[in-house]
Amino acid sequence: ALGLGLLQAELHRRHLTCDSRYLTFAFADIIGLAEYQWLCHEVPYAAFAGDWVFTESLYGSDPERDERFLSEVARARWRMSDTDVTRLRNIRSRVGVFLDHCVRDVEWEKYDVVGFTSTFQQNLASLALAQRIKRLRPELYVVFGGANWDGEMGPALHERFEFVDFALTGEADLSFPA
Repeated sequence: ALGLGLLQAELHRRHLTCDSRYLTFAFADIIGLAEYQWLCHEVPYAAFAGDWVFTESLYGSDPERDERFLSEVARARWRMSDTDVTRLRNIRSRVGVFLDHCVRDVEWEKYDVVGFTSTFQQNLASLALAQRIKRLRPELYVVFGGANWDGEMGPALHERFEFVDFALTGEADLSFPA
């Protein structure tokens, strides 16, 4: 992501240590590359299936909510087949493994701040991971930015998710390092 590279370079210029991680690669490994590509490139973006697979990890179990999504959105609106719905359920069943991997395999104690950039269907995945990280390290500052947090959405999301310490709207080249 170009934005992450720019932010990292600015932090390094200010003599602040920064790492960038692209955890989506681990997600593709865990669910399988074919399933990852299907979810990202074949399932209609506006179905928000990429967000739905992380819903339970963020909000907890709600079978009624899930069945409404699958029947009203996936099947009725987007004409997804039973096979497609099964694929979505299978992907969702691996989300906990992915989030556990992210929490376990990164040395979060090395960091004072963790930032998430969220674009397209990354909000619930990023929020689910941020929530787990904050539980593990409550003193760690959690910062969100990106297109999904721009404008009015940023403050509204920040207010909704108490584990998010800062929300950046607009260009973060100056506001994030500051």
